[in-house]
Amino acid sequence: MLNGGTHTTSATIEWAVTETIRHPRILEKAQQELEAVVGLHRRVEESDLEKLPYLQCIVKETLRRHPPAPLLVPHMSTQACKVGGYDVPKGTTVFVNAYAIGMDQSYWENPLEFLPERFAGTAVDVRGQDFELLPFGSGRRSCPAMTMGLKTAQLAVSSLFHAFDWSAEIPRAVKDLTTDEGFCSPLWPETPLLKAVATPKLSKDAY
Repeated sequence: MLNGGTHTTSATIEWAVTETIRHPRILEKAQQELEAVVGLHRRVEESDLEKLPYLQCIVKETLRRHPPAPLLVPHMSTQACKVGGYDVPKGTTVFVNAYAIGMDQSYWENPLEFLPERFAGTAVDVRGQDFELLPFGSGRRSCPAMTMGLKTAQLAVSSLFHAFDWSAEIPRAVKDLTTDEGFCSPLWPETPLLKAVATPKLSKDAY
């Protein structure tokens, strides 16, 4: 559980940083929220997370756009059934395509865009209660490391955005940065991401 949670969480963090480097306005908006809630003289704590709705929207959008486990875990049909017009025999191994759900235009407007604001003011959750967003699965077969992974990702992303300004080592490389995923799980980028430059932004006593 720890191994699976570590790899998928690190992929989520990498994608969140990558997307905010591609979209500086998102990083700026997140940092404004962090500075208003946390300030510049201490680090982000877990108790701060519930006061950071935009940061939570960024993590949700990252999990929608780049789900770390695109096919979730395999299931098996306990009886013959029909799904979407297809006959599914008893004992069939079934995968839920979380990636396709997150890209479905019937649920998400402009699904290829990275837009955290789509979650603002909504009750859409990532814990399996809303079937249009299932990065951790749902029900008894949902990811056992869901709580740990989600909290870790939220705390890590908020800490990185709060403590540092982020930019590309070669600014012109941002426009060429691809967000294509590789064929693996967790869902890492197809090609290595650009080198990022982290510039400290807090007071010295906060580090």
